Amino acid sequence: MSVASGGALGRFLDGVERAGNRLPHPFLIFVYLALFIVVLSWVVSLFGVTVEDPASGERIAVESLISRDGIEYMLTSAVTNFAEFPPLGTVLTIILGIGLAQSVGTLNAGTGRNVIPDRAEMQIETRGATEDLDASEAEMEVVGRGISAVCDEEWPGIVEEACGGAKFVRRVLPEASIGGSEDATVIMRRVRERGGMATYMIFGSPLAAGHHNPAFDWEEEAILVGVEALARTIRRLCAA
Repeated sequence: MSVASGGALGRFLDGVERAGNRLPHPFLIFVYLALFIVVLSWVVSLFGVTVEDPASGERIAVESLISRDGIEYMLTSAVTNFAEFPPLGTVLTIILGIGLAQSVGTLNAGTGRNVIPDRAEMQIETRGATEDLDASEAEMEVVGRGISAVCDEEWPGIVEEACGGAKFVRRVLPEASIGGSEDATVIMRRVRERGGMATYMIFGSPLAAGHHNPAFDWEEEAILVGVEALARTIRRLCAA
């Protein structure tokens, strides 16, 4: 897909794009250049051309690659020649970038790592030799979903009664909306399906940074609050 633009610069860039689109695949360009070097070495060797080694000053004759020694050299040094080619890293990076821009597109989603995004946007471009590609269709399949859960109404009273007079638990808030989905919601649903009651308890702590952040940290004193709350709640349920 090309976008026309006005002005001399726009016409120049359009011309560059049209010329670039006529080029063969980068792999074939490397093959053609390699074949050209092989043929060139044969032609130059016929004229007895020599070059001077800048390090030693010795004159070195150009040898044809279309010979037994030349073919043996190409086969035995192919891996080393490829791996030690200085521009190789730049060329591969450019090819990967072109492939990503032309064949993949962009995908923007999420606000942090390990967080299921609430919105995702994908931009892709398709190219084909014919217009049949324009009639292609895309399908979406849901492979997973988050499960919401609401605590049973009896739990706030049970926990508040159990933590009365506790040493570390200062107060019990009856509810709080966290606006997220956790593995615990699946467990809570399963408990209810088996006739039980379920709740989700959060023990507050000052945070150095938000969740799923490299700088995330919390005060370890919150562990004492959690252990005491759970222990007193379990004892309260066992005594009932």
